Amino acid sequence: HSTPGTSEETVVHKWLRFHFGLYGSVRANELARAKSGNKKGDWKDPTPRLIVHFDGGGFLVFYNCRMTWCSCPFVEPTCDILCPEFDKEKALRALSQPRPVCITLMDQSIFSGVGNIIKNEILYLARVHPLSLGSFLPVETLVALIDHAVTFTADWLNNKMKRKALHYHIYMKEQCENGHQVVKEAIGPTFGLKRLTWYCPICQKLAKSGDAVPLALE
Repeated sequence: HSTPGTSEETVVHKWLRFHFGLYGSVRANELARAKSGNKKGDWKDPTPRLIVHFDGGGFLVFYNCRMTWCSCPFVEPTCDILCPEFDKEKALRALSQPRPVCITLMDQSIFSGVGNIIKNEILYLARVHPLSLGSFLPVETLVALIDHAVTFTADWLNNKMKRKALHYHIYMKEQCENGHQVVKEAIGPTFGLKRLTWYCPICQKLAKSGDAVPLALE
């Protein structure tokens, strides 16, 4: 819409932001085939929240999601791990705090785009125990964890776009790639959502006090 009162009217664009959470989904050119055996998000809530029709005849159907109007397409570019403006130093400072790294990785105000599967995978790739306190980990390990977060998520997106399956290293596995028994545990903040976490207690050693070098960032 336009804002009057100036010599040149200012055009204000509004964006519709979608939050899909755990079960939200979007379908192109088809409606849901909702049934209990369908693991897609639409069976959780088979009533469309929004249907967008295009001039060419195609349409998009959004299920089980929250929608809000906003003035910007980005929540915060510096927190989006796939955005060129992603602030790795801010992420590093957050990870270095004395709380379990698996909880920090799920903080969308810092690591927007990291979901539960990605969390499991990158912790294993970096050989970090999910309950290790960030303040106990060496800076090099934290940096590697951030790099894995960016790389793994980008690879996931590229494979999704090409309809290719992504190889999981630890998620939903009974044994790790080295043949060790995998532990499955619900982990989360004291007052908050507990998320299923898979990890190898042998490959991913729990960090102890004294393992880290103090982090000094301006």
